[in-house]
Amino acid sequence: MRVFLLILIWLVGLASFALSFFFGEQSDFSPSQESEEQIYKNTGFTKLTKQLQAIYLFLMFIFFVLIFVYNYAFFN
Repeated sequence: MRVFLLILIWLVGLASFALSFFFGEQSDFSPSQESEEQIYKNTGFTKLTKQLQAIYLFLMFIFFVLIFVYNYAFFN
């Protein structure tokens, strides 16, 4: 059970780490970026991004829950 939880923690952590690369900060908007934003809106990319953000937040929640469960179960 201990090894399974460790493997699960690593898998969820790696998946959330990989998803974190999809979200970058945008400090300013140039005209080319605004047209890019319009392309994303027209293609439904923003809907996909919102779904990825929801999945990312859910994976981070699961990751922290698994870490607390692992620490409580095996180090108490």
